[in-house]
Amino acid sequence: SRFKKAELVTTSRNGGIAANVNNAIKYCKGTWIKNIAGDDILFNTCIDDYILFIKQNPHAQFITAKMKSYKNEFLSDNLLPSTYRNDELNFYTLNAKEQLHYIILNENIIPAPAVLINRELLYKIGLYDERYFIEDFPTWIKILKTGEKCFYLNKETIGYRVCESSTHPSKSFINFRFRKGLYLIKKDLCFEYYTKKQIIREYLAYGFCALFQNMGLNNRSNLFSKIVYNGYAWLIKHI
Repeated sequence: SRFKKAELVTTSRNGGIAANVNNAIKYCKGTWIKNIAGDDILFNTCIDDYILFIKQNPHAQFITAKMKSYKNEFLSDNLLPSTYRNDELNFYTLNAKEQLHYIILNENIIPAPAVLINRELLYKIGLYDERYFIEDFPTWIKILKTGEKCFYLNKETIGYRVCESSTHPSKSFINFRFRKGLYLIKKDLCFEYYTKKQIIREYLAYGFCALFQNMGLNNRSNLFSKIVYNGYAWLIKHI
């Protein structure tokens, strides 16, 4: 009774996160889209907090908020220390162009689990890009390029579970699928903002990852792999 309508959307094949989310969005009729992944929970006042923020910031179309991170299970004893930094809060005072440059040239600090996006804005950018393994980073880039900045609700609305998964493997040095997806995003959407040195660095970093993977060295239990990987990490850091 808490939902106006709930519908099960199925597909005959697993096309990845972006394709699955896009398929679900096509059934949505509301003004706002809130993705809830398998490692996410919404706190009790989450929706109310977002609605109040939208009323106070009627021009906002792209919103994120604070979140709490937990180790493996959503238990108070498993709550991880907060990692928020002052520069993260300063990020949300920037305009869209400045935020775009920051996430491209520094790091993507917009937490995907806490993001709320206007449905019309998602359609404006063509929904989530299904070419990439990573769905959030290219979406933020495309939204910011439209001139819509990311607004910040300074309240914890979401819980996020940190555990071993397809993006956080424990037996490998490198999640090659993730690394390849990130490289393709940078190549397609970020290289135009990079210096020649930064582009060369990305080519070398990805080239090593591909070689490392293809040679069967991506294994933390192999001593030779550890030596090679540590040498690579040092080299990339000093390029």
